[in-house]
Parts: sequence; structure tokens; C-alpha cells
Amino acid sequence: MSTILQEAGSTKSVFMPWKGHYSLGHHELDVGRKRLLSIINDLHASLEAKYEDKVIKAIIDRLVQYSKGHFRQEEELMKRHGFPDLANHRLLHSRSLKRLRN
Repeated sequence: MSTILQEAGSTKSVFMPWKGHYSLGHHELDVGRKRLLSIINDLHASLEAKYEDKVIKAIIDRLVQYSKGHFRQEEELMKRHGFPDLANHRLLHSRSLKRLRN
């Protein structure tokens, strides 16, 4: 998985490094969360490097699309296991996607 930080040869620390407390203890969801952070870090690096608008837009589009799939996967798992606060969690996901689109 190549990131803008890697491609640019950046030695800067990443904007949002993975921290252990982000882990849910579910391999697939944790991999998804790490991927989300990677895209967020790409976006931050592209903004810092003042990349062209079309590059930044492409990263935002990738973040929105990946988030949709990740949120859907997370919600399906929560539903399957009877997560008691699923409705509120779905609302958080919906609000997050709306902010990303805006």
C-alpha cells in the first residue's frame, strides 16, 4: 500500500499515527481503521505539500468511498452481534460522511 508520504520520501511524522486504543480487537475492522488513517494521512500530506486540487479531490473521494464501505461493514457486524447502540452509531457514521462530502 503506497501512500503519498512514502511516494514523496517524507521523513515527517504522520498526522494521525495508529494508536493501540483505536483497535477494536477485530482483525478486519482494525485493518480497515488503519487504512482510513492511511488515507487521512495522505490527505494531510497532500495539503501540506500543496498538491494540485485534482489530486486532493481524488484523495477526498477515495476517503469518502472507503469510509462508506468500512462503515457499512462495521454496522453489519454490530447488527449481527446485537450491538445495543447501533442506531446512534449509524447516525455518527452518517454525520461523518456528510462532513467528508462537504
